[in-house]
Amino acid sequence: MGKLLSVLYYNTFLPMKMGEGLVSRQFLQAALQLDSWQITIIPTVTPAMLAESNVLDRHKLSSKKRPRRKMLARLRKQLRRLRSPMSRLPLAPYLYKRQMVQEVTAVLQDHSFDVLLLHLSQQDLATLAEICRRRKRPLVLRAPAPFAYQADHVLQRNMSQQDRQHERFLYQTADAILVISEGMKQLFVDMGVAASKIHVVPNGIDLDAFTANGADGTAVRQQHSLAQRKVVGYVGGFWPGNDLNTLLRAWHHVEKAESQATLLLVGYGPELRPAQEMSRSLGLRNCIWTGRVDFSQVPDHMAAMDVGVGPYTQEALAFVSPLKVIEYTAMGLPVVATRGGQIAELIEDGVSGLLYDAGNETQLAEQILQLLTAPDKAKTMGVQARQNIQTWHSWDKTAQKVQAICCQVAQV
Repeated sequence: MGKLLSVLYYNTFLPMKMGEGLVSRQFLQAALQLDSWQITIIPTVTPAMLAESNVLDRHKLSSKKRPRRKMLARLRKQLRRLRSPMSRLPLAPYLYKRQMVQEVTAVLQDHSFDVLLLHLSQQDLATLAEICRRRKRPLVLRAPAPFAYQADHVLQRNMSQQDRQHERFLYQTADAILVISEGMKQLFVDMGVAASKIHVVPNGIDLDAFTANGADGTAVRQQHSLAQRKVVGYVGGFWPGNDLNTLLRAWHHVEKAESQATLLLVGYGPELRPAQEMSRSLGLRNCIWTGRVDFSQVPDHMAAMDVGVGPYTQEALAFVSPLKVIEYTAMGLPVVATRGGQIAELIEDGVSGLLYDAGNETQLAEQILQLLTAPDKAKTMGVQARQNIQTWHSWDKTAQKVQAICCQVAQV
């Protein structure tokens, strides 16, 4: 038996129950099942945290206990914000950095690791850079996005020069950088990062969780009075990279042609209110906004749909990993998605789904209508999409690839 690889894994997203935190915990669950390495995790997460549902099971709480439970949960959330890199409180990022650097430094002094595996976060760049300066072992970075590019071209928000310097420093000193698509790899190469140390490791999917056989959309359809309607669904975050503007403008055309069609929008985020305001200004009648939905309920919502839509801006396509498109296909849903990026690896236009050019509302509307008016063709595409996704990365495959890269840089 060979030497056991010792890994220090740092990921500030782990305690978070949605978005990147959910993806990170799914990866970690798979990674912990692999032999040949031992992982020390910071911040600490327990097996129960990894397995827990993202929402309270109200059937297990009496009505008297609910208000108190909610109040305590709200208080814990407020206390966590005092030391969170995501908080808007002025001192919170500083307190978080001090706490995490001290914790990681203590662990580095007490243990001998073969490699450090750090998951990047824009709000945590100062902490990561400080950890990197104190390391004495090889460094592997998991990069969910090139943050400066994202700030400048997708989010249109300020990113300080100091954070830009931290990001460049991390890329320069890393022994390996893990990205989620070929398009994202090219962005890093364009930024001057050596292609030889960039590895494409797509996000995985739990195929067992997303299967039409195990999901039931009946309750969702009843809840939203969709029993006799054709349902086009969008599931995902409401952020600038997801092109809700083009989707809503396209839906304006769909409503005129298909009076029995409904657009079911599942999710939340900073662009939710602007999207709802745009819907009102366009006079859209058949849009249903569910707001935030627990991850465990997503398959049932997808099962209530006849067609899934994956709209992205051209700028976001360069680095995004279209998880919801992957999940649509795993459910056997026919998909209309933006042409380009990783979507080109997932959807064969006209065979396992339909593609449209980014920002082209007319084309998007035509593709949606094509599937709504030809249900047999749509069903065939959904079946083909489900078959194709069987060869996509499971979380087990993703974890195995990360492990192999860690072994390579550690020379174990």
